[in-house]
Amino acid sequence: MNSIPRITFPASLDLYEPIATDDPAAEGISTDFADQMLKTMMRIAKENMRTRQSAETSAEETLTGLQRQEDVFLQLKKQRQELEDRQEILVRFAIELIDLLDGFIRAASAGSDAGLVSVAKTMSNTLEPLLQRTGCLRIPAAGEVPDAIYHYVLDTRTVEEKSDKDRVVEVVREGFTLNGIVVRKADVIVGR
Repeated sequence: MNSIPRITFPASLDLYEPIATDDPAAEGISTDFADQMLKTMMRIAKENMRTRQSAETSAEETLTGLQRQEDVFLQLKKQRQELEDRQEILVRFAIELIDLLDGFIRAASAGSDAGLVSVAKTMSNTLEPLLQRTGCLRIPAAGEVPDAIYHYVLDTRTVEEKSDKDRVVEVVREGFTLNGIVVRKADVIVGR
């Protein structure tokens, strides 16, 4: 830490005594007046010295405080980054779990087992609000106009409805954002 250079003064300003002079201009000044002026100047010099010392001490304390605050700021910044990294890991895990549940729902639907489909949908619906609380949201896809930022077009399909043309007609895999940043695009099929 940089310190302010100290100015050194004599230990006692009382060492300065008036000097006798033969200067004719000084003849109009009485000795008592000169002594009084000297004492006043010495008091001012002493007060100035105390003020400077106090200012130097305050400046050093301020610099020390600023250094401590900078250290705290850097520590908090590091902790925030660690928390964001943990959150991203958690969200990626949750997305993988949702994919697993979605696959389970598709498999159960293909086997026509309504009980398994119901259980998988309940689990998926329970997990969704947990994701939302962490800032992870599903990307809207079905029926949307494809957007390269949010959707990855896997294929196109001929559609009969004119309203489905140039719109997402099937979501192959859900996409997600984390705090507004795309962590995975939705894989979609678009009507033509």
